[in-house]
Amino acid sequence: MNTADPSPGPDQLQVDRRGQVDRIHLHYDGQSQIEVRGRGDNGTGDPVAHGVRGIAGSADRDTLKPSDSWVDVRSGFLNDPEGVLQVVLNETRWAQGETWRYERYVPEQRLGAIMRRDDQPLAVRQTELHLRSAYAAPLLGVAAILYRNGQDFQGLHADRSMRWLDQTLIAILVLGERRPFRLRPRRPLSKAQVEQLERTGEAAAEDVELMPGHGDLIVLGGRCQRDWMHGVPACDVSRERISLTWRWTSKTGRPDTGAAYGEGVHYSDAKSRPFRRTRPI
Repeated sequence: MNTADPSPGPDQLQVDRRGQVDRIHLHYDGQSQIEVRGRGDNGTGDPVAHGVRGIAGSADRDTLKPSDSWVDVRSGFLNDPEGVLQVVLNETRWAQGETWRYERYVPEQRLGAIMRRDDQPLAVRQTELHLRSAYAAPLLGVAAILYRNGQDFQGLHADRSMRWLDQTLIAILVLGERRPFRLRPRRPLSKAQVEQLERTGEAAAEDVELMPGHGDLIVLGGRCQRDWMHGVPACDVSRERISLTWRWTSKTGRPDTGAAYGEGVHYSDAKSRPFRRTRPI
């Protein structure tokens, strides 16, 4: 159990609270457009610095709407990302999630955990304190996902379980291997398009991809959960990647009444079952 003071002095800080933050504005109007605005003293506004790729176009600065979807990127937020990775990897009680699909429970291609505050490393608690201060919102966490290798993945989704999606924050601290974090506008796709993308794992023309890892912190805000989906596709890597996630919703606007990501699927005449369960590993 961790008993360290969650409000340490400057000599105990394990996060870089003063580092560069760049805000990536996301827009979709027939094609995806982005613009990067540096918020730190050394902000370059250069999307290449964050590994942003798959961009169909660039938005005109004068047409941007601040309330639209955006992603904040803080590279190298942790001072010792490898050390934090090893602690979280080895001390977290990982479980295998399973989702009901018609006739049986299907294992998710990743492991997960909810990290209790007493079990969180100091750097993780400091991250939460920073997020609450920087965004003036009581973000809740920590949900952890372990991608054991490149075959583990999470499909494209929006965090619709929060229901109120017009003004939300999803903060993700990324540990370990650098790999794609994919964003796609929520738009109608034909069945053939969906099958093609699922079969090949390829990015769509409108996709935006970041490449976070090794202690980077990303925050999805504004209407990102209403207008965009996000996910971590399978890729050619061998090492672990861990994401630690905090969430907040303003509970304003029209509630989303659709099925949340991961909800089970039943035959209409079948007995209803819990849509998801977990088992220790």
